[in-house]
Amino acid sequence: MDRFERQRRLPGVGDAGQRRIGALDVRVRGGEDSLVELLYLHRAGVERVTLSPTELPPAFAHAEAFDDPVCRRLGAAAWRATLPIMGALSGSDP
Repeated sequence: MDRFERQRRLPGVGDAGQRRIGALDVRVRGGEDSLVELLYLHRAGVERVTLSPTELPPAFAHAEAFDDPVCRRLGAAAWRATLPIMGALSGSDP
């Protein structure tokens, strides 16, 4: 079993989708929360990431759904990590 076998089984991913995820070149913006984003990207199989700690990350579209600030930051990091992955799987640029 390879690291991404379960992910490859998903109808929206497959072998081709996993190759697209691996080929992504993602720029992560922001400070301490970016570590969570980096972890999500790594676990998905993204191989190239550029860290820009002085740039502000994009606004989190679902921030109002989180009352706790820590949960809001974690949710934002996870959401930002999914943007380029979903773009790669849909064939569009994130």
